[in-house]
Amino acid sequence: MHGLDWAAIGLSWAAIHQLGHRRRSGFAFFILANLCWIVFGITAGSPALLVGNTGFLVNNVAGYLRWAPVKSET
Repeated sequence: MHGLDWAAIGLSWAAIHQLGHRRRSGFAFFILANLCWIVFGITAGSPALLVGNTGFLVNNVAGYLRWAPVKSET
């Protein structure tokens, strides 16, 4: 699985950027990154990556579903 870890890192950076600009798509990027880390954790035999990113995945799905757009200050 060469490159899957780098894909996960890139997706995580994109997620941080998007959420920093108050965009819901940040959660979608984090969800994809979590899935990459889960697959990487399985192939690398790392229970910590699997368990940790499963928890992060649940949090990111909840954040995506609960997203409310920021109201304009007018």
